[in-house]
Amino acid sequence: MDAVAVVPTLPTYPYQDPTAGDLIIRSCDGFDLHIDRARVAHASPVFSSMLSLPQPRSEKGPGAKPIVEVSEKKKVWQQLLPFLCVDEELQRDLSLDDFGKILKIVEKYELRRALLATLVHFISVNAVEEEPYLAYALACAHGLQDLAQRAARRTLALPIYPTETDAPAFALLSGAASYQLLQYRKRCAAALRTRLQPPQAGVPYPWISKEIADGISNTKGCTAFSCPPSALIDTFTLTWNSKRKPIQVKIRASWVKYLEDLVKALEYNPQGATARSLTLLKPVVQSVLKCPNCAEKIYAEAEVFSQKVEKEIEEVIAGVRLTFAA
Repeated sequence: MDAVAVVPTLPTYPYQDPTAGDLIIRSCDGFDLHIDRARVAHASPVFSSMLSLPQPRSEKGPGAKPIVEVSEKKKVWQQLLPFLCVDEELQRDLSLDDFGKILKIVEKYELRRALLATLVHFISVNAVEEEPYLAYALACAHGLQDLAQRAARRTLALPIYPTETDAPAFALLSGAASYQLLQYRKRCAAALRTRLQPPQAGVPYPWISKEIADGISNTKGCTAFSCPPSALIDTFTLTWNSKRKPIQVKIRASWVKYLEDLVKALEYNPQGATARSLTLLKPVVQSVLKCPNCAEKIYAEAEVFSQKVEKEIEEVIAGVRLTFAA
């Protein structure tokens, strides 16, 4: 019995099925993408106007489709089109360079629906977390203020000045956008300095609760000789009571030093994680290691207090807004 030749089935790539759709978008590299005319016309006023005029057709007869020739390559259109079709799966491996090319088409053809979908997808794949400077540059270039705010906040975890890797992103920024990013960092540091300045006599420090303050004090039953009164500060004012008298607590002097050093560190690294820096916490821990009572609980104490400070830092930064500049 003669063997039957098996003809391999070639994969059909997105939008390249000639039986689909009633419009052809012909890319500059010669590929035809078959799509639904109504969808693209509804999404883009530019396409809507273009399709109201006679277009060349793919063939003669009732099955002929109008052809719109575009100046972009096939790849970027294949990446863009799913953003117009909510029932299609989006690519998960788009690079920031891909997003930049997509956004150019979005602006060119006024694809506002695709712009919103692109923004949502851009955030969902964590591109902002991976390359915040480039994300900020793209956001500024395309008027995406919310995305610029999120990217600017992420840059706080990076050096003030971009590394060689980040340099291409800064080449895309206008002078105004670069300036506002630097000013945003400075405003964050200033807000943190105001909120977290070390306690002073008679000055309220309301963001630390009485419970937290008691947790960083060794007055709760420690009578060891290695914890003398000189290790404490007693001018720490939480707030005033109903009779306008200050509520004061005693805390370890090492925690006051920690706050002083933290404020300095936040000038260059204004982010919550700075509060848990081992460089800042190590002196606090070492200050009580000679006391058997305090050494036993200092690590838990440091964990709780640094987490509280980290949360406070993030809340302060959340209240600082970027001045957007395209």
